[in-house]
Amino acid sequence: MLERRAHKNDIKKYIELWDEYAQKLEEIIESSQRNVLRGLSISDNEWETSNTVYMENNNHQLMMLHASLPQKLK
Repeated sequence: MLERRAHKNDIKKYIELWDEYAQKLEEIIESSQRNVLRGLSISDNEWETSNTVYMENNNHQLMMLHASLPQKLK
């Protein structure tokens, strides 16, 4: 974060650093999710199927969990 702030006047560099941060955060979320699923003996296919069903049924709790996860990880 400090590196991004150091480049706040260089918008191109700031955006590049922000993109790197967002990519790393996404990788951490996906890795953590895989670890939890493995620990619970849930296959990727089971997870995706379950996730799809909940999303198709407009499960707002699941949508909010997905939306808030990056902020909670910070």
